[in-house]
Amino acid sequence: LRWILAAVPVGIVAMIGAVGLLMLEPGSESRRGPDPAFVQAASNGNLEGVKLMLEDGSWVDARDLTATTALMAAAGRGHLEIVRLLLREGADMNVVGLPGTAIAAAADGGHADIVRTLLDAGARLDSPLAGNDTALIRVARNGTVEIVAMLLAAGADPDAQGMFGSTALMHAAENGHEEVVGMLLAAGADRGLRNFVGNTALGLAVAANRDGIVEMLRGGAALPG
Repeated sequence: LRWILAAVPVGIVAMIGAVGLLMLEPGSESRRGPDPAFVQAASNGNLEGVKLMLEDGSWVDARDLTATTALMAAAGRGHLEIVRLLLREGADMNVVGLPGTAIAAAADGGHADIVRTLLDAGARLDSPLAGNDTALIRVARNGTVEIVAMLLAAGADPDAQGMFGSTALMHAAENGHEEVVGMLLAAGADRGLRNFVGNTALGLAVAANRDGIVEMLRGGAALPG
């Protein structure tokens, strides 16, 4: 029960926020209600369409029915110019929706240029996501080395625990990303942490037959300098 309660609150809050948007009266607060078409245009990479809708009064932080904003959608799909446009228009980088935050969506999609753009614009690394995963946890799961390095250099916490208490190191170990494991260990990641069901990074690596990573976690393999 403890891990269930810890894993879901942020997702619930995000969805409550979406429901709250749906309850706004049409035309209230300069059309600050849901705007699925605007979010879809950003997701599709339709730069001119996004510009037109902003000029027509769409709210830059409007959400669709999954609490996704246009910035999250564009970041997750790799549309850099739309991301830049939305940032210039004042989009909130740190709000949470179903994809997490914008930087988490970009990291999850492997879009290093957008991660860098959001970092340069001041995106928070510790913003809780749906399920409480951080951007570093998302990208460690996927194994994108360039983005892992970028987030660690920017100060991301290698020991942050996300959904079910799992850390970036646990995800990288279980999924066989040796270079990412090495980078996290070099950054001081705690190999002794356990998730909410009692697993360590070593245990997950053993269960997944990741022999090289098992040796790294036991201290038998050299780490990056």
